[in-house]
Amino acid sequence: MSLNKKDYWLECWEKNSINFHQMKINSYLHDFFFQFLTLEKSHTILVPLCGKSLDMLYLASKGHCVIGVELSGLAIVAFFEENNLTYKKTKNIYTCQEKQITLIQGDLFNLSQTDPLFQNLDRIYDRAAMVALPLELRKKYLRLLLSLVPLSQKEYFKYFLISFEYGNESTQDLGPPFSVTTSELDLISKASCFEFTLLHSTTHPTEREKFIERGVLRYSDNIYLGTFNKKGPSLGPSQSNP
Repeated sequence: MSLNKKDYWLECWEKNSINFHQMKINSYLHDFFFQFLTLEKSHTILVPLCGKSLDMLYLASKGHCVIGVELSGLAIVAFFEENNLTYKKTKNIYTCQEKQITLIQGDLFNLSQTDPLFQNLDRIYDRAAMVALPLELRKKYLRLLLSLVPLSQKEYFKYFLISFEYGNESTQDLGPPFSVTTSELDLISKASCFEFTLLHSTTHPTEREKFIERGVLRYSDNIYLGTFNKKGPSLGPSQSNP
Protein backbone atom coordinates (compact mmCIF):
# COMPACT_ATOMS: atom_id res chain seq x y z
CA MET A 1 0.00 0.00 0.00
CA SER A 2 1.46 3.36 -0.98
CA LEU A 3 2.43 5.85 1.71
CA ASN A 4 -0.28 8.30 0.72
CA LYS A 5 -2.93 5.57 1.08
CA LYS A 6 -1.63 4.70 4.53
CA ASP A 7 -1.71 8.35 5.52
CA TYR A 8 -5.29 8.63 4.28
CA TRP A 9 -6.53 5.91 6.62
CA LEU A 10 -4.44 7.09 9.56
CA GLU A 11 -5.87 10.57 9.09
CA CYS A 12 -9.42 9.18 9.04
CA TRP A 13 -8.88 7.75 12.52
CA GLU A 14 -7.09 10.84 13.80
CA LYS A 15 -9.98 13.06 12.69
CA ASN A 16 -12.60 10.48 13.71
CA SER A 17 -13.84 10.53 10.13
CA ILE A 18 -14.92 6.90 10.24
CA ASN A 19 -18.32 6.63 8.59
CA PHE A 20 -17.22 3.16 7.44
CA HIS A 21 -17.42 1.97 11.07
CA GLN A 22 -20.69 0.22 11.90
CA MET A 23 -22.27 0.77 15.31
CA LYS A 24 -23.82 -2.70 15.40
CA ILE A 25 -23.10 -6.26 14.29
CA ASN A 26 -23.20 -6.62 10.53
CA SER A 27 -26.53 -8.16 9.55
CA TYR A 28 -25.02 -10.29 6.77
CA LEU A 29 -22.63 -11.94 9.23
CA HIS A 30 -25.63 -12.86 11.35
CA ASP A 31 -27.78 -14.01 8.41
CA PHE A 32 -25.11 -16.25 6.85
CA PHE A 33 -23.41 -17.35 10.06
CA PHE A 34 -23.92 -21.09 9.55
CA GLN A 35 -22.66 -21.00 5.97
CA PHE A 36 -19.44 -19.41 7.18
CA LEU A 37 -18.90 -20.96 10.63
CA THR A 38 -19.91 -23.79 12.93
CA LEU A 39 -20.62 -23.85 16.65
CA GLU A 40 -19.13 -27.32 17.09
CA LYS A 41 -15.58 -26.19 16.31
CA SER A 42 -13.52 -23.17 17.32
CA HIS A 43 -12.30 -21.48 14.14
CA THR A 44 -9.34 -19.12 13.78
CA ILE A 45 -10.64 -16.08 11.91
CA LEU A 46 -8.55 -13.36 10.30
CA VAL A 47 -10.24 -9.95 10.07
CA PRO A 48 -8.18 -7.74 7.72
CA LEU A 49 -8.34 -3.94 8.11
CA CYS A 50 -10.45 -4.56 11.19
CA GLY A 51 -10.68 -1.06 12.66
CA LYS A 52 -12.69 -1.30 15.88
CA SER A 53 -15.36 -3.55 14.39
CA LEU A 54 -17.94 -4.98 16.76
CA ASP A 55 -18.09 -8.03 14.52
CA MET A 56 -14.89 -9.21 16.22
CA LEU A 57 -16.69 -9.28 19.57
CA TYR A 58 -19.56 -11.23 18.03
CA LEU A 59 -17.23 -13.81 16.50
CA ALA A 60 -15.29 -14.23 19.75
CA SER A 61 -18.54 -14.56 21.73
CA LYS A 62 -19.35 -17.65 19.63
CA GLY A 63 -16.16 -19.34 20.80
CA HIS A 64 -13.89 -18.47 17.90
CA CYS A 65 -10.33 -17.11 17.93
CA VAL A 66 -10.15 -13.71 16.21
CA ILE A 67 -7.02 -12.14 14.70
CA GLY A 68 -7.49 -8.57 13.50
CA VAL A 69 -5.05 -6.51 11.47
CA GLU A 70 -5.23 -2.72 11.63
CA LEU A 71 -2.91 0.09 10.57
CA SER A 72 -4.08 2.58 13.19
CA GLY A 73 -3.10 2.18 16.83
CA LEU A 74 -5.89 4.64 17.71
CA ALA A 75 -8.46 2.23 16.28
CA ILE A 76 -7.04 -0.72 18.20
CA VAL A 77 -6.96 1.07 21.55
CA ALA A 78 -10.48 2.41 20.92
CA PHE A 79 -11.72 -1.14 20.31
CA PHE A 80 -10.53 -2.29 23.72
CA GLU A 81 -11.51 0.83 25.65
CA GLU A 82 -14.99 1.20 24.15
CA ASN A 83 -15.79 -2.43 24.91
CA ASN A 84 -14.33 -2.35 28.42
CA LEU A 85 -11.66 -4.92 27.58
CA THR A 86 -8.13 -5.09 28.91
CA TYR A 87 -5.14 -6.02 26.78
CA LYS A 88 -1.45 -6.82 26.91
CA LYS A 89 0.77 -5.17 24.32
CA THR A 90 3.94 -6.87 23.09
CA LYS A 91 5.63 -4.85 20.35
CA ASN A 92 2.83 -4.41 17.79
CA ILE A 93 0.61 -7.22 19.12
CA TYR A 94 -2.38 -6.45 21.36
CA THR A 95 -3.76 -9.50 23.17
CA CYS A 96 -7.17 -9.29 24.82
CA GLN A 97 -7.23 -10.61 28.39
CA GLU A 98 -10.93 -11.55 28.49
CA LYS A 99 -11.60 -12.96 25.00
CA GLN A 100 -9.78 -14.80 22.22
CA ILE A 101 -8.98 -11.62 20.29
CA THR A 102 -5.53 -10.62 19.09
CA LEU A 103 -4.98 -7.41 17.12
CA ILE A 104 -1.89 -6.75 15.02
CA GLN A 105 -0.95 -3.12 14.39
CA GLY A 106 0.78 -2.55 11.09
CA ASP A 107 0.68 -2.78 7.32
CA LEU A 108 -1.39 -5.74 6.18
CA PHE A 109 1.05 -6.39 3.35
CA ASN A 110 3.81 -7.15 5.85
CA LEU A 111 2.03 -10.23 7.20
CA SER A 112 3.93 -13.52 6.87
CA GLN A 113 2.76 -17.10 6.61
CA THR A 114 5.52 -18.06 9.03
CA ASP A 115 3.83 -16.15 11.88
CA PRO A 116 2.67 -18.68 14.52
CA LEU A 117 -0.57 -16.69 14.89
CA PHE A 118 -1.72 -18.12 11.56
CA GLN A 119 -0.88 -21.78 12.17
CA ASN A 120 -4.57 -22.70 12.58
CA LEU A 121 -6.07 -20.07 10.27
CA ASP A 122 -9.17 -21.52 8.59
CA ARG A 123 -11.47 -18.51 8.08
CA ILE A 124 -11.25 -14.93 6.76
CA TYR A 125 -13.97 -12.37 7.46
CA ASP A 126 -13.76 -9.44 5.04
CA ARG A 127 -16.13 -6.54 5.65
CA ALA A 128 -15.02 -3.22 4.11
CA ALA A 129 -11.46 -4.48 3.58
CA MET A 130 -11.15 -5.55 -0.06
CA VAL A 131 -13.45 -2.68 -1.10
CA ALA A 132 -11.12 -0.25 0.67
CA LEU A 133 -8.33 -1.05 -1.80
CA PRO A 134 -7.94 0.20 -5.38
CA LEU A 135 -7.92 -2.25 -8.27
CA GLU A 136 -4.12 -2.42 -8.56
CA LEU A 137 -3.81 -3.66 -4.96
CA ARG A 138 -6.70 -6.10 -4.74
CA LYS A 139 -4.96 -8.94 -6.59
CA LYS A 140 -1.89 -8.61 -4.34
CA TYR A 141 -4.16 -8.41 -1.30
CA LEU A 142 -6.05 -11.61 -2.08
CA ARG A 143 -2.91 -13.57 -2.94
CA LEU A 144 -1.31 -12.49 0.33
CA LEU A 145 -4.30 -13.49 2.46
CA LEU A 146 -4.62 -16.88 0.80
CA SER A 147 -0.90 -17.51 1.27
CA LEU A 148 -1.41 -17.25 5.04
CA VAL A 149 -3.67 -20.31 5.09
CA PRO A 150 -1.74 -23.43 6.19
CA LEU A 151 -1.83 -26.40 3.83
CA SER A 152 -3.51 -28.47 6.55
CA GLN A 153 -6.48 -26.03 6.64
CA LYS A 154 -7.04 -25.40 2.93
CA GLU A 155 -9.57 -28.19 2.48
CA TYR A 156 -11.81 -26.64 5.18
CA PHE A 157 -11.02 -22.96 4.63
CA LYS A 158 -13.76 -20.39 3.99
CA TYR A 159 -13.56 -16.70 3.07
CA PHE A 160 -16.64 -14.59 3.83
CA LEU A 161 -16.64 -11.44 1.70
CA ILE A 162 -19.03 -8.50 1.89
CA SER A 163 -18.43 -6.25 -1.11
CA PHE A 164 -20.01 -3.49 -3.18
CA GLU A 165 -20.64 -3.25 -6.90
CA TYR A 166 -21.59 -0.11 -8.80
CA GLY A 167 -20.98 1.83 -11.99
CA ASN A 168 -18.39 0.68 -14.52
CA GLU A 169 -14.68 1.06 -15.30
CA SER A 170 -15.04 4.84 -15.58
CA THR A 171 -16.17 5.10 -11.93
CA GLN A 172 -13.35 3.01 -10.40
CA ASP A 173 -11.81 6.20 -9.01
CA LEU A 174 -14.84 6.96 -6.80
CA GLY A 175 -13.73 4.72 -3.95
CA PRO A 176 -13.24 3.97 -1.24
CA PRO A 177 -15.41 2.02 -1.11
CA PHE A 178 -14.40 0.66 -4.49
CA SER A 179 -16.59 -1.48 -6.73
CA VAL A 180 -15.63 -5.18 -6.86
CA THR A 181 -17.32 -7.27 -9.55
CA THR A 182 -17.86 -11.02 -9.73
CA SER A 183 -15.81 -11.20 -12.93
CA GLU A 184 -12.91 -9.46 -11.20
CA LEU A 185 -13.05 -11.90 -8.29
CA ASP A 186 -13.04 -14.83 -10.71
CA LEU A 187 -10.00 -13.41 -12.47
CA ILE A 188 -7.87 -12.58 -9.43
CA SER A 189 -8.67 -15.79 -7.54
CA LYS A 190 -8.15 -18.22 -10.41
CA ALA A 191 -4.34 -18.19 -10.11
CA SER A 192 -4.63 -19.28 -6.48
CA CYS A 193 -6.96 -22.21 -7.27
CA PHE A 194 -9.66 -20.36 -5.38
CA GLU A 195 -13.25 -19.54 -6.21
CA PHE A 196 -15.96 -17.24 -4.86
CA THR A 197 -19.64 -18.18 -4.88
CA LEU A 198 -22.23 -15.40 -4.77
CA LEU A 199 -24.59 -16.06 -1.85
CA HIS A 200 -26.71 -12.93 -1.96
CA SER A 201 -27.08 -9.59 -3.71
CA THR A 202 -29.21 -6.61 -2.72
CA THR A 203 -29.48 -3.31 -4.60
CA HIS A 204 -29.87 0.03 -2.81
CA PRO A 205 -30.25 3.67 -3.90
CA THR A 206 -27.06 5.70 -3.65
CA GLU A 207 -26.93 8.42 -1.00
CA ARG A 208 -23.36 9.71 -1.38
CA GLU A 209 -23.18 12.95 -3.31
CA LYS A 210 -19.90 12.16 -5.10
CA PHE A 211 -21.47 9.01 -6.54
CA ILE A 212 -24.68 10.73 -7.64
CA GLU A 213 -22.68 13.47 -9.38
CA ARG A 214 -21.02 10.78 -11.51
CA GLY A 215 -24.32 9.14 -12.40
CA VAL A 216 -24.06 6.24 -9.96
CA LEU A 217 -27.59 6.11 -8.58
CA ARG A 218 -27.65 2.55 -7.27
CA TYR A 219 -25.19 0.05 -5.81
CA SER A 220 -25.33 -3.61 -4.77
CA ASP A 221 -24.24 -5.37 -1.61
CA ASN A 222 -22.74 -8.65 -2.79
CA ILE A 223 -22.08 -11.47 -0.34
CA TYR A 224 -19.61 -14.18 -1.36
CA LEU A 225 -18.23 -17.35 0.16
CA GLY A 226 -14.79 -18.34 -1.07
CA THR A 227 -13.15 -21.77 -0.94
CA PHE A 228 -10.09 -23.44 -2.42
CA ASN A 229 -10.86 -25.36 -5.57
CA LYS A 230 -10.55 -29.08 -4.80
CA LYS A 231 -9.47 -29.71 -8.40
CA GLY A 232 -6.46 -27.46 -7.93
CA PRO A 233 -3.09 -28.46 -6.49
CA SER A 234 -3.86 -26.65 -3.24
CA LEU A 235 -6.19 -29.03 -2.66
CA GLY A 236 -25.43 -25.79 2.11
CA PRO A 237 -28.44 -24.02 3.26
CA SER A 238 -28.27 -21.64 6.24
CA GLN A 239 -29.76 -22.84 9.52
CA SER A 240 -31.44 -20.71 12.16
CA ASN A 241 -29.48 -17.67 13.29
CA PRO A 242 -27.32 -18.13 16.40
